[in-house]
Amino acid sequence: MHLRLLTGPKSLSANLASVLLGFAMFTAFTLVSNLIQTPSGVAGYGLTGSVLDVGLYMLPSTVTMLVFAVLAGRFEARLGAAFTLSVGATFAALSYLWLAINHDTPLDVMIFSGIQGIGFGIAYAALGTLAVEHVPMNQSGIASGINSLVRTAGGSVASAATAAILTGSLIAGTSIPKVDGYVISFVLASIAATLTAVIAAVHGVRHRRPAPVPLPR
Repeated sequence: MHLRLLTGPKSLSANLASVLLGFAMFTAFTLVSNLIQTPSGVAGYGLTGSVLDVGLYMLPSTVTMLVFAVLAGRFEARLGAAFTLSVGATFAALSYLWLAINHDTPLDVMIFSGIQGIGFGIAYAALGTLAVEHVPMNQSGIASGINSLVRTAGGSVASAATAAILTGSLIAGTSIPKVDGYVISFVLASIAATLTAVIAAVHGVRHRRPAPVPLPR
């Protein structure tokens, strides 16, 4: 591990963004499925859905992520990787804020899913570029691997943190969390994505992309 590629002045912001974005994304992985399958008759919230319903309600995320991941290259060409990441993280933050406020119907979850797919489709495409654009070419593989590692670490923290929040707010006499635990977790994910957007924007201001050198005729 090259510590300079982990904490260097131009690598640190990319890795911090990766940790926070990993936290936000894995929050959805661990919570949305449970929220959809929660029996509303017992908990007073939830959609009483099946595993199939989980897949169907999250289908908009698959579609929008695929579309906007393809378009992310065009955004990067215009804005640069840092500002593109900031835009994507902002969409992700809005999606979690939406779900924290609106989570009572399948349409609410599908709107969240579509917006989240836009955000992560843009953000993760840009994050890979941001992780390697300021390092020597012969170290790009190491920098990319470190960035993936810290993203996984962020996801691990998300799983532990949200599990602690949910198990600390159970409905009396049941093993079902209160809806407040989900709301707090989604707000935390929104905050993490917002911090990602801020870090990426500051990075974009401080470390402008070098002007392209025209090739000789």
